[in-house]
Amino acid sequence: ANLLQEVTALLGDEIQMANKYDIMDTAGSTHFFAVEKTDCCRRQMQTMCCHDCASWEVDISHTPAGFPANPFIELKRPCQLTCCCFNRPIASAVDKRTGEKIGSFR
Repeated sequence: ANLLQEVTALLGDEIQMANKYDIMDTAGSTHFFAVEKTDCCRRQMQTMCCHDCASWEVDISHTPAGFPANPFIELKRPCQLTCCCFNRPIASAVDKRTGEKIGSFR
């Protein structure tokens, strides 16, 4: 993936790859790990003129020290036609274990 990003950057049109994040406390210990599940086409849309309309999905896992990662929350924002600040899409947070909606945000 790194070679592909470097080659496309040299050509002047970098391909966006899935983002991954370590979510840590103030001491630097990792407690959660987030991975973007958005497919390649939708990720490319996020860098174009329709970036506010593009959908995205992120999985967050709880990663306690010395234990395997546990699915925790899934964040989803659907694709929605947006103009300036009107009709902004609402992202939802869903509990991965129960499938229940926890909340939403803009």
